[in-house]
Amino acid sequence: LGPWLRLHRPAELRLSRRDLRRIFLFSFLGPSCLYLGFMLSVVYLNAATALVLHYTFPIVIALCSSAVTGERPGRAELAGACLVSLGVGLSVLRADWTLDTAVDIRGILWGVLAVAGLAGQTLLGRASVTRGGVSSFVMFFYSHVFGIFWISLYKCAFTGWEDLSRVGLYAGTLILVPALLGCLLGYVLYYKALESISASAAGLMASVEIPGAVVMTSVLTHNWPNVPQACGCVLIFCAIALVSLSRRDGKPRR
Repeated sequence: LGPWLRLHRPAELRLSRRDLRRIFLFSFLGPSCLYLGFMLSVVYLNAATALVLHYTFPIVIALCSSAVTGERPGRAELAGACLVSLGVGLSVLRADWTLDTAVDIRGILWGVLAVAGLAGQTLLGRASVTRGGVSSFVMFFYSHVFGIFWISLYKCAFTGWEDLSRVGLYAGTLILVPALLGCLLGYVLYYKALESISASAAGLMASVEIPGAVVMTSVLTHNWPNVPQACGCVLIFCAIALVSLSRRDGKPRR
């Protein structure tokens, strides 16, 4: 992303020291807490509980959007955020409509940090459009560069660096593919969407990841979704449809 910005938007890369300090501080909450928080929440919580916690971020975005971006979410977006949370909750249930509720407070705390990081990135990305200032792509670039510092501090303090010597070609490929597709391509498209739609709507649209994961897992493993999972996916699609229909005239309906 850095070389692309250097070629196509060089003026945007030249920031004041004040802006760089702000992005440096935000990089602790944004990419650092988001990536570390989600990965470590899965360490201490089962995947289903971690996902339910993580996908409360559309509600956080809807509640904070007015203060950060100046855009007040409509009733459809608030209802959609609630439907998404309910849909995610259903999509991780067993066939008997029960959830493994094994909870570790460390996992909850890490999960909350991840939610704050993702909501913060979304809100500030949209605020760069509604309020001006540093562009969302430049914010994305510098915050991830600075995020290396914070995650390096974590590795120095808790895990060390000897694990890197065990990263071979196969493991390196497994690291590189999601870095390029999930992080670089995914967030570039996400920030591009924030240029046209509100933070609340973008957060809801991103929740299609859950139905997508259910479908991909089913196809690859031939383990088809149970009734709660299917109902959860339907609710998520309903939430996205609700918001999309409410904005079909170009403006959110209240």
